[in-house]
Amino acid sequence: MNLDGSLVAPGEARVSVFDRGFLYGDSVYEVVRTYGGRPFELEAHLARLARSAERIGMALRWDAKRTAAEVDRTLAAARGGDEPAPGAAPWNVGERYLRIVMTRGSGELGLDPALASAPLAVVIVSPLSGPPARAYAEAIRRAGELALAARPVVQMSRRLGKRLRDVGLESDPLIRKAVCDTAFDLLELD
Repeated sequence: MNLDGSLVAPGEARVSVFDRGFLYGDSVYEVVRTYGGRPFELEAHLARLARSAERIGMALRWDAKRTAAEVDRTLAAARGGDEPAPGAAPWNVGERYLRIVMTRGSGELGLDPALASAPLAVVIVSPLSGPPARAYAEAIRRAGELALAARPVVQMSRRLGKRLRDVGLESDPLIRKAVCDTAFDLLELD
């Protein structure tokens, strides 16, 4: 994992309990997966990260170029050592899940965002644990059912105004709850 540019083991990573991302959800994030070991559509994800930060008036710790470089460095450090995953879809084996989180930083307790200083940047990389291979075959069989199940989720997403990735946004858990009994995963579209 990468904490402000330092590669650390997950158990050694430390974030202040006064970080506004922890206290108030005052942060933005992106989730990216790899294909062939490369982050998929990273440039588009980083552009959305910047738009999300701009919408909440937050300065990012790193610009897109630095973030991409840190993602590459963290990916390189996280290669290899994967546990065998019985039943995994072969196209997911060896791939990675990335979570890029930027917080406003730490500071005095209080709701005023100006109390924060030193924004925090975190890049988490872990082996991708996608749906099992059987899920893909089952999804094809159930495509009609899933399309019907997706309709209320899309309507819920529109009602909740899903337009940015914000850790404090309540729509993600609500939408996930709406589909958890019907599908293996949720694809959100902007």
